[in-house]
Amino acid sequence: GLFRLGAATPPSIAPNVRDRVAGVRTVKLFMNNTDLPDALGRPPHSVHVVVDGGLDGEVAEAIFRVVAAGIDTHGQQLVVVKDDEGADQEIRFDRPERVFIWARCATTLLPPSEQAFPAGGFQEIADNLAAAGAAFAIGEDVILQRLYGAIFRTPGLASVDLRLAFSTNPSFVPQPADYKAANIEIQDFQVAAFDLSRIEVT
Repeated sequence: GLFRLGAATPPSIAPNVRDRVAGVRTVKLFMNNTDLPDALGRPPHSVHVVVDGGLDGEVAEAIFRVVAAGIDTHGQQLVVVKDDEGADQEIRFDRPERVFIWARCATTLLPPSEQAFPAGGFQEIADNLAAAGAAFAIGEDVILQRLYGAIFRTPGLASVDLRLAFSTNPSFVPQPADYKAANIEIQDFQVAAFDLSRIEVT
């Protein structure tokens, strides 16, 4: 919140874009402060904003409003916005590649006399997993321990076997061997994508 009050500085750009544009879930900022293009082709003295969510035009307008004059923008998405004098300004940014996550959660329940498992507990676990998955930011690895924390918010659980499968192809159909009890590495320009339709709790 404090960083949002600034403008045209690295800590303020991402919060401003996130808060000014409806539907933005997460933002990641890269910069090239040198006098030469960097290894990924970012121009000298440029910002590279990667945004998940929001309309292209609104994202571009928000970037334009918080990036300092004379600083270039970089990315595959190109949107032309009007400045206060009516001149066209080209704004570039990128969208993250989505890494689709499938989750299988097999539970063992405590005896009811020890701690009751709630009616609708399986759906509650699935909802908590989806919410925890939505909290992963661009470039942030999927960490099993964070997901276990979400699962055990539901009472009455003795143990849990959580396994994940993943693909950048949304039509991928995981096979049993694809599910592993392991963290998933997410690259700088990717974001984990969880959905209730890909979460199975038993």
